[in-house]
Amino acid sequence: MKGLAMVHDTMSAKQRNALRVVRGLVALAFILFGMLKLIGVPMMVTVFDDVGFGQWFRYVTGLIEMGGAIMLLSGVKWKTNRRCFSSHCMTSGLNLR
Repeated sequence: MKGLAMVHDTMSAKQRNALRVVRGLVALAFILFGMLKLIGVPMMVTVFDDVGFGQWFRYVTGLIEMGGAIMLLSGVKWKTNRRCFSSHCMTSGLNLR
C-alpha cells in the first residue's frame, strides 16, 4: 500500500488541482451545512426535533461539520490502518471488495 505522500508525488499537476477544487467544494458544503445547524435555521431545528435527540445534538453535529471543513482546508493527513478500517467496514455490513 502506498503512503499518501507517494500517491501525491505521482499525481500530475492537473490531478492535484482537481483534488484541491473538490476538497474546497466539500469543505464549503461542510461550512454551509454546519453554519445552518449552528445558527438555528428553522428547517434544521425541525429535523433535529423529529430525530428526537434534542437540540444539543444539532450543535454537536454543526461543530463536527465545521471541524471537518477546517481539516479539509488545512490538509490534515491521517495515518490509517487498512486492516482496522477493513474490519470496521465488514462489521458494519459494508463490502470493500
